[in-house]
Amino acid sequence: SYDMKYDIAKSLKLDFHADNNSRVLEPQGAIDTKAEKDSIRSNLLKGGSNVMYTQRTKVDYTVPINKFPLTDWITANAGYSTDYKWTRALYSADTLGNFIQNGNQKTLNMQANMLTLYNKVPFLKKVNQGIKKKEVAQKKGKSPKSSIPKTPPKNPADTLKKKEKKPFLLPQYFARSLMMLKNVSANITNSEGMSLAGYNESTKFFGMDTSTNGLAPGPGFVFGQQSGFGPRRQEFTDYAATQGWLVKAGTMNTPFTKNQTINITGRANIEPMPGFKIELTANRNKSKNYSEFFRWSYDSALAMDTFMHQSPTESGNFSMSFVTWKTAFEKIKDNYESDAFNTFLKNREVISQQLANDNKNIGQAGNYYQGYGATSQATMMYAFLSAYSGKNPGNYPLSTFPDIPAPNWRITYDGLSKIKPLKKIFKTITLSHAYRSSYSFSYTNNLKSKLNKNGETPTERDVNGNFMFYEQINSVSIAEQLSPLLKVDVSLQNSLQFNVEIKKDRNLALSFANNQLTEVNGKELVFGTGYRWKNLELKNPFKKDKNKKAIKSDLNLKMDFSIRQNLTVIRKVVEQVTQPTAGQTIYSLKTSADYMITQRITARLFYDWLLTNPRISTSFKSSNTNAGVSIRFSLT
Repeated sequence: SYDMKYDIAKSLKLDFHADNNSRVLEPQGAIDTKAEKDSIRSNLLKGGSNVMYTQRTKVDYTVPINKFPLTDWITANAGYSTDYKWTRALYSADTLGNFIQNGNQKTLNMQANMLTLYNKVPFLKKVNQGIKKKEVAQKKGKSPKSSIPKTPPKNPADTLKKKEKKPFLLPQYFARSLMMLKNVSANITNSEGMSLAGYNESTKFFGMDTSTNGLAPGPGFVFGQQSGFGPRRQEFTDYAATQGWLVKAGTMNTPFTKNQTINITGRANIEPMPGFKIELTANRNKSKNYSEFFRWSYDSALAMDTFMHQSPTESGNFSMSFVTWKTAFEKIKDNYESDAFNTFLKNREVISQQLANDNKNIGQAGNYYQGYGATSQATMMYAFLSAYSGKNPGNYPLSTFPDIPAPNWRITYDGLSKIKPLKKIFKTITLSHAYRSSYSFSYTNNLKSKLNKNGETPTERDVNGNFMFYEQINSVSIAEQLSPLLKVDVSLQNSLQFNVEIKKDRNLALSFANNQLTEVNGKELVFGTGYRWKNLELKNPFKKDKNKKAIKSDLNLKMDFSIRQNLTVIRKVVEQVTQPTAGQTIYSLKTSADYMITQRITARLFYDWLLTNPRISTSFKSSNTNAGVSIRFSLT
């Protein structure tokens, strides 16, 4: 093993680690000749035969942007880490070559402290330090020599102290509201990697070997390079083949693989007034996996044996934060009809026209344009997203992988308990609300799809006359959660606690295989209460001596009652038929009492009850009860 850590500069740090595994081979049979013993001694002195080499490199850099006066409110950290691995082929399969793989990860973390920015303005800095009231200076006078009181004034009003005028604080409060944005942060991570079998070279220096064409597989590959190899900027497979680093084995069945994952996360904290906090979050995740068989084979076009790219496949996943708030509270009618679904059906015509405008020389067939019919992947996808997000389909962005995610949010307010009349009764009063929605799908490449010269617009069509896109998507999903839609959490001064919570969720999955939309809706109402009985004394059942002290600890009592309704419906796009498939109403009661006997032993008494009442005739009502006593023993 090798380890090296070096601080190149105060803001630039390098970390390198490598492991090399080798085997000392010996001749078969008994070692009874001088030549055999010399062979073992020679292998020992050489360090044996390498079978595996791994290497990791990490560079961290603190961007000195906060060293400048104008940007000292911003901090940024960048990082680049790489890994490399070489694995020897099995001794029984030397002709198939060795296996190499590499990877890299680039990270960038940025944070902006808006309070530091605001404090650059003197007036705003004074506001942030607090609006201070003027203190009335009291003069310490000496007591009068004469003890005889003075004659009282003729006018009693003269004895009244003049009330101090309250300062005019409206500009300060207005400035504070303008400074509601407190903190902003962004994190970007880009991870890439590749693996290749059939590598014909060994390892000597930093995982590389000397060959007739220089170091193999090259410093670039060892330290995470993914593309642009050599003077002709080739892919690594073609570059390694031209350098003579690969075995010419037509029986190679291990594919060449490449992968990439990009994660972007953004956060912002907003505080419009004391105790009122809003947290915004947005994220975008995209991953891509590519594989092919790169091996020695006969090329009929060239009429010769050469390295060929065979069976290329690509798959991936995409998800990002989304907003479907405009349709979150739609009411499902008695016949399970949905206004959002009807809007989705109508939007298909508008989306078809918009797609045709981007693809010239496309004629119209009825209400839809050729290649973008009613069941086309692109037509249904963008019509679905525009309908359930509540946006205009006429200008909806037609991008399979949108660049900018929509923010979700979480809101909390705990300022009510600070009001003097309420402070005497309530210890804390917290109101909260959270909204989270995401849009996601997975895809594989369509081998029958062909694109135009620009590589963007498809040209081949399926049996229904719709264009076949390169990214073949099976289904598009939207997951929405209002957890909670509203929650009130109250703690009284007498240690009594209670809360009321309303939750709502919705999951939508549009399948392009059967042209159906599966919709799952759920809503839940939760009532909870609790009480902490402080310093409750109980007799110690483990000690018979009456003089022993009783157990004294807090007794925690909790009770939660919830009602939840779930409904699953399938909406058929072509037939325009809606059918409920599942649903139930769930009643739940959970009670518990916890008492700490010692610091390591806790006793718990609990009772749980669950009743499921189905909403469709194909299911049966069920009830479950769970009660008992548990003793928990902690070793720490």
